[in-house]
Amino acid sequence: MATVISPKSIPSGTIAYNILSKFKDLLHEKQRHRVVITSPDYSQIEILWGLFRMEKGEKREFIIEGGPEFCEAVLQSLRSDAKILRFLEM
Repeated sequence: MATVISPKSIPSGTIAYNILSKFKDLLHEKQRHRVVITSPDYSQIEILWGLFRMEKGEKREFIIEGGPEFCEAVLQSLRSDAKILRFLEM
């Protein structure tokens, strides 16, 4: 199950997202990004076109919803975290 990140779901001051960026987001349509973050030892094996699937390691999935400025601020915050070694944006 993916964790949804939106401007209403996070406390203010958690990410670098100022008032000017909030105003710009009101003028643009909302975006939706799916981000999958895996640990260095993560591996996935699918057999018979996904009928059987085995996963090893940790995998986290986030869905970021909001304006373009908010999405970029959240992605920048995720990229700057030193614990994240593999980052796949989709």
